[in-house]
Amino acid sequence: MEMEQPDPFRYWGKARPENAHGPRYHLLAYHGLDVAATGRTYLQGQHALLHWMSQQVGVDDSAMLNWLTFWLALHDLGKFATSFQNQRPDLLEQLQQRSSPKAYAGARHDALGELLWRQHLLSRADAFGLGAQAARFADRIAPWAFAATGHHGEPPDAAQATLVQHFDTCDEQAAAAFAAEVRSLFHPDAVLTALCAMGRDRAVAASRLCSWWFAGIAVLADWIGSNTQSFPYETEPRPLSDYWQNTALPRAQRAIEAAGVLPQPAASGSRLQDIFTRERIPTLTPLQAWADTRELPRGPQLYLLEDVTGAGKTEAALTLAYRLMAQSDADGIFVGLPTMATANAMFERVIAVTNRLFAPQARPSVILAHGRRDLVPSFRTAVLAADHPEADPQQADDTASARCASWLADHNKKALLASVGVGTIDQALLAVLPARHQSLRLLGLFRKVLIVDEVHACDAYMQELLEGLLQFHAAAGGSAILVSATLTGEMKRRLAAAFASGCNWRAPELSIDDYPLITRVDAGGVVEHAVRTRPEVQRRVDVTYTGDLHQVIAAIRAAAEAGRCVCWVRNTVADAIEAWERIRCACPQVPCTLFHARFALGDRLTIESELLSAFGPVSRPTQRQGRVVIATQVIEQSLDVDFDVVISDLAPIDRLIQRSGRQQRHARDGDGAPIRGADQRGRPHMIVFGPPWTDAPTPAWFSSFFPRAAGVYAHHGRLWLTARELLLRGGFSMPEDARALIESVFGTDAKVPAGLQASSNEAEGKDWAAVNMAFASRLKIETGYARGSGGTWLSDDAAPALESEDGWDLGAATRQGETTVNVRLGRWEAGACVPWCAGEDAWELSTVRVIARYIKEPIAGPAQQVALQIAKGALPDQGKWSILLPLSARADGIWEAQARDHRGRVRRWLYDRSAGLREASADGSRLDIGPQS
Repeated sequence: MEMEQPDPFRYWGKARPENAHGPRYHLLAYHGLDVAATGRTYLQGQHALLHWMSQQVGVDDSAMLNWLTFWLALHDLGKFATSFQNQRPDLLEQLQQRSSPKAYAGARHDALGELLWRQHLLSRADAFGLGAQAARFADRIAPWAFAATGHHGEPPDAAQATLVQHFDTCDEQAAAAFAAEVRSLFHPDAVLTALCAMGRDRAVAASRLCSWWFAGIAVLADWIGSNTQSFPYETEPRPLSDYWQNTALPRAQRAIEAAGVLPQPAASGSRLQDIFTRERIPTLTPLQAWADTRELPRGPQLYLLEDVTGAGKTEAALTLAYRLMAQSDADGIFVGLPTMATANAMFERVIAVTNRLFAPQARPSVILAHGRRDLVPSFRTAVLAADHPEADPQQADDTASARCASWLADHNKKALLASVGVGTIDQALLAVLPARHQSLRLLGLFRKVLIVDEVHACDAYMQELLEGLLQFHAAAGGSAILVSATLTGEMKRRLAAAFASGCNWRAPELSIDDYPLITRVDAGGVVEHAVRTRPEVQRRVDVTYTGDLHQVIAAIRAAAEAGRCVCWVRNTVADAIEAWERIRCACPQVPCTLFHARFALGDRLTIESELLSAFGPVSRPTQRQGRVVIATQVIEQSLDVDFDVVISDLAPIDRLIQRSGRQQRHARDGDGAPIRGADQRGRPHMIVFGPPWTDAPTPAWFSSFFPRAAGVYAHHGRLWLTARELLLRGGFSMPEDARALIESVFGTDAKVPAGLQASSNEAEGKDWAAVNMAFASRLKIETGYARGSGGTWLSDDAAPALESEDGWDLGAATRQGETTVNVRLGRWEAGACVPWCAGEDAWELSTVRVIARYIKEPIAGPAQQVALQIAKGALPDQGKWSILLPLSARADGIWEAQARDHRGRVRRWLYDRSAGLREASADGSRLDIGPQS
């Protein structure tokens, strides 16, 4: 039975459980205005975004503001459905004096809202003013409808729903009455008229472009506007104009201020040494001087900064970003890095200077964004509690650390909305993948300077995603700074072309091969400026190439006995463990530390702290002398450590250059004590361990020598080219040889020998497949916010995005590779399974990442099952997306567990704090478990 008179005030928008205290529901009409007021208040504070959208359509800002407010008020049209209202039959009876058999199934209310708009409201003259012209202009309006109704983080999908399944006639009439009243309240017709007057292609393109960012506004407004502390439930009907002026707007203004999402004014007139202090940087490097003094153009611009390690690239990039903010071309910064460890280190540097980037009266927020940020002490102390006084004494002067609002800090999806963000690059790449709430990330990047550090770490898959991100970012007028010590010419051209395409510029022609080099792409064209490297970081690294393992072991022993510290960088975890055991047997008197990514997080953090203490910038000779570290690739970028001698397995030349940066990194005297000025340890000498050299390698040249690493660096031809260059040159001089080395290995003219051509072709084929997969997966800006823009949209429930050390393994993947899973290590203690690590966040600290197919479920006896279930209930995710692996102590100090893999086979696992997690073979020897870092 339907109610007699359609009435928008007879529908609830939000409800409490029947036994809850206080009002049981919030009227749907009021909730629509709450969200509209929140979005309007945000846009009034984020004026640049409003103005940009106005420019796309060719209307003034007030007209665009009214148009967007109108749509936000209609964001929950789908809740007018009887099927939705019938989730609470008691409220349906109370408000409408009726019951219904309609079930809320098959489509969510966001999809139902788009369905109702498309099939009923669009053609109603009172609701939209189009009437008989609706079909003609529908494609110009549809992107706005998709963005508003898709406020739950993905475009609505009503393919399986019909109006009659979910709506009664009174619902359609009530929704139309509400839309008509909202239209009379906000007067949105100016934009509608402009879109209808434009040529079709231009109108559709403008609407689709704006829809990406409007979708983010809808998500943000709905999240904030749904907070019952800011918007208490209201059940008594009154004129919408009264509720709007006297309730919704005042509440929205307070809510937006508390959320901390509005742009903050930049400081004026600051220089690099003001930001980073003269004490820390008494003299600018040439790169820093250029960034500090060069006149900058206006509008979107891309910078590529290429210089050696130690040239001050981070300070230069942050200074350029600040200067763009100071000239009103940006409002904030996001720094993306390849790993969590590098993000943590960058966060410590950025949080110390954030307040100096902004005006004294500003209240900037700074966020760390990755899956384990809550374990970083500096981030936890930076979070400003929701009930913290607005006048925060910790921000009283520019020496105080910047803080962040608790609302911003409670989820990575919101992190990019902060004034300054630091995180894994994956956080930004998710903005261009069909991942739920990607639009919120895209909105957060609006008018941020996007800084991508260590950009050379992107593989073919990630580079394609980065190109898509640069296109989106540039299309909205954003600027970007890409930082690297080693970039190939082809990679530079593709990244520059992607940015230019977003601005609708011609692909830039890059012509200068100098190094170090600053490249700028803007509306005026390309500027390529060669800079010098400061003398302290100019150096020659001698290289000995050998395939003799005994020679490597002897070199390590000799260096340690001479009081020097050594690091051997291996390409796989298994090879690292094997080398660590060899050194301990061959040199039992030499302290030897193993470092890789397969330790429980708490143990890994302990090892990192020990390494920084022993080999960091202020380490003393007594801490360093005679020590050996065996590590994997995690040491290349994660830690600011310095060794007297570096040995590396053969890897591509860019990786070897990166690894050589851990040798004599800090200026020291001959004994290893820190000093000012030039290093006194003599010319650095690096040993590269690889297959015996041959001019005519066989297909198995690399794989037979390094069977475990054959898949890590699959392009064996490039490894042979690297070895050839090292042997021909006897080392390399930086920066003079950098460009030639990179192009001789990665350039289009590099010739691979016939024996390795097949493996090289296969590797290149996989790279192209990765590019195609990334292209197929990423969103296409020209399609607008709609289904079919990229790959399949994945919700949080269907495939949660669980971030690993290097990316997102489930859901919308930002990286390629085998899927990994969180394994929570437990240990049996007095019949209970307790976390391997102790203290706060014990289960998080007891986590290690493992390839998912290796561990599916642990094996435990009947008596242990109850204890396992109790422990699983204490896990952060209650074991829903992780695996609990209980370890038992052995007499030799090693802990052991058994588990079935995805094929049901039983595998034995070993763990201890010295070697980490590894699989044991039948004879007890250790095997690799991957991934290879």
